[in-house]
Amino acid sequence: MYQGSDEWLETSMLAEYAEGANAYGVFLGGDNKLFKIQNQDPAMKNGKKIAVLKESFGNAFVPFLSPHYSEVHVLDMRYWEGNLASYAAENGIDEILIMNNIKSACNYTFHDYLLAMT
Repeated sequence: MYQGSDEWLETSMLAEYAEGANAYGVFLGGDNKLFKIQNQDPAMKNGKKIAVLKESFGNAFVPFLSPHYSEVHVLDMRYWEGNLASYAAENGIDEILIMNNIKSACNYTFHDYLLAMT
């Protein structure tokens, strides 16, 4: 997992986050504005890349994508600022998944986050 520094973190679960206010952190290490999971399995050579727009609810789902993609780019829409189309083009993204809980997805703040990315 790449979290924006020069250092890669090899992990599947981050047990130190299991207790505390943000238990979703056990999956991805918390809510980072942008990070990338790169599949190191030699058998995974499909070259497919997906970008996931999410808030903390999506943290639990993202690890299930990693066996199926060469790269999973995870963008927390609450913190990431940028143009989604440009990011996808620059990084060779094949698919975009918006992962949110239903309550958040139905409010104006979520709509504003999406508009800000265009």
